[in-house]
Parts: sequence; C-alpha cells; structure tokens
Amino acid sequence: MKKIIIAAIVIIGVSSAAFLLAGDAGIDQNFLTNNSFKYGTVISSGEIIFQNDGTYSIEYGSEGMNWYDKGAYSIKKDNVHLKPEVCSSHKGGDVIDCSGSMGEAVCSVQSDATSIYYYKYFVCTSQKNKNAISTNVASMTCPVENSKIKAGTSKVYKGISVVTMGQVKGSTTTSVKIREKPSINSKSLEYTKELFAPDSVQQSVPANTEVVMIARTRDRNKVQNWNNYWYLVNVGVMNEVWIYGEFVKVK
Repeated sequence: MKKIIIAAIVIIGVSSAAFLLAGDAGIDQNFLTNNSFKYGTVISSGEIIFQNDGTYSIEYGSEGMNWYDKGAYSIKKDNVHLKPEVCSSHKGGDVIDCSGSMGEAVCSVQSDATSIYYYKYFVCTSQKNKNAISTNVASMTCPVENSKIKAGTSKVYKGISVVTMGQVKGSTTTSVKIREKPSINSKSLEYTKELFAPDSVQQSVPANTEVVMIARTRDRNKVQNWNNYWYLVNVGVMNEVWIYGEFVKVK
C-alpha cells in the first residue's frame, strides 16, 4: 500500500482516544460513502473505504505491521460496526487470523475542541486486538475532511495563542533554523528530511524547502530589526516546529 503521509495528524506515541470528546450523532450511509477516511503518521498509514452495498475494506501499514480486512458494516445508534469476512497480511495477500488485524471494530465520530487541524475525527477501535495499530493502540483515528479548521481561526496550542493557517503550503526563503517554541531563545532543532536517513539530518532547513503552515502566533515578535509572526509548520519529517516569519512565505 502506498504510504499516506498526513502531517496534520500527529499522534505518534499518544493514545488516539486520549484527546477526544464525546461522540457526535449523524452517521448514516451517505456520510460513510461520501467521505475519505485516511490515517497517517510519519511511519504509518491506513485507509477505510465504505461501499453502498454495505461492505467495507480497511488497510494499515507501518514499518513493523501490515494488514487488510474486508467485510460487512452496520450502523447502530450512530456507531458503525465492522465485521470482517476476510483478514489478510495485505490486499491480495495471505489470509491471517483477524485477531492480528483490526478485526471486529466499532467506529464513531468524535469531536476534538483542542485540535488545530480538524474539528471532528472518525475513530475505529478494534474490539479484540489492543495492538491493532501499535503497542497498546487499538484505534485508528482519521480526520473528517469537511471539518477542517479554516484559516483565521483563533486557537490555543500548548498554551500559546495562535491563528490557524488552514494547512496551506509555504516555502522557506533562506536557510533557517527551526525551534521548539516561538522564541529566538528557544532550543533549535535538527531538521530531518527523510526518516531513517541519517544523511538527511541538517542543522537548518535549506532555502526553498516546502512546508505546511499550520498556524501563526497571534502577535508579532521583534527579532533584531524584524517584526514578524512565528509560524508553526510541518517540514520534512518534523511536525509542529516553529519558523520565524521573516524566513518563510505562503506559496
């Protein structure tokens, strides 16, 4: 399966249910078949596809785990129940026991008031495999695309007042350092272009490197003779790092 990198979803090492609020109503067949449900981190990806005939397929792949399920789904009280008929190592691959894949699962729409990416997520949780996604992670959390947070929305990110950028693409205008926090005194971070590629590690992000612009600080910050915002970006395999606005621009 082609790896789907969705930088907007940063859940490595975090239980996908930990930050989610109560489930939302309104799941029906149109919602399921008209939406694309994709999961992704730097090292893993997955996708759930629902058909009008009541069947579904769900696929997951990471550095150490791969599986593919297909079967029938039903909707009960705004929960979607998945019952696999065939589980395999990958699409078209060898049949495996469904206890080693997502297997039987229950899905629902969850709201996340703290997210700077999406208001709602579609969460499917394995009922029999607590390690379906990784160790002690049984849930696949996919953003609901039409709930994407629009540019210009005021949010709070890790205690910092920000204004969202709508995940637009940008680029660096010169070689620039990335930082842990929006401050010239904050720790600078190494930039990694590719995972598991030591040669791709650099002290700064090169000029003309594409970034995904997630948010900016609410207020401008003076650095030397400049007065600009700090931008929260995803770049290379680095998620949610800060670049000073003098050195990055929207494409």
